[in-house]
Amino acid sequence: MVLKGPELNKKDHILQILLKIQTLLALAALTAGIMLPCFRIVPRMGRYTWVVKILNRNAVESHSFSIVSSIGTLFEEKEIFIAVVILMFSVVFPYLKLAVLWQGVMDVSGHRRRVRKWVNYAAKIGKYSMLDVLVMALLLLCIKGLPGDSAVSLQFGAYLFCISILLTLGIPWQLYICARHQGASLD
Repeated sequence: MVLKGPELNKKDHILQILLKIQTLLALAALTAGIMLPCFRIVPRMGRYTWVVKILNRNAVESHSFSIVSSIGTLFEEKEIFIAVVILMFSVVFPYLKLAVLWQGVMDVSGHRRRVRKWVNYAAKIGKYSMLDVLVMALLLLCIKGLPGDSAVSLQFGAYLFCISILLTLGIPWQLYICARHQGASLD
């Protein structure tokens, strides 16, 4: 809902459109980031890689993992607790935070007093959705500690996931500025 008339001047209208675009970009980046490969692991066994390759070629093939495929694999391997934790903190909470922020973007022009509520909700949810960054960092550290000369590289999904996080971090701040500009107190 885009408001028009005396309550929404041209500058406010442009700010609201830009916030909508930023929120939709964050949503698109999050969706692509969790679906596309985030890591590529190339297992190596040091100087014995050639022997392992002869015995079991699959043991040294590279593998790519997305957040969604990793969660699916964890469920298949009966690692329910860790699968649910990663699902909640890397998928559910980020989407929930974006939904709350979207509501704040929609209310910023017409219902300025409710913006504070949405920003506060997003801040509370954001504390939990930022754990996805910790999960990715721990995963990367664990993989970097693999034996031999195993290599891990970040893939496009990880970059999109990070872009989504950065875009999402900016939305509450911009809502705050926009609401203050329009005279609504968020303090």
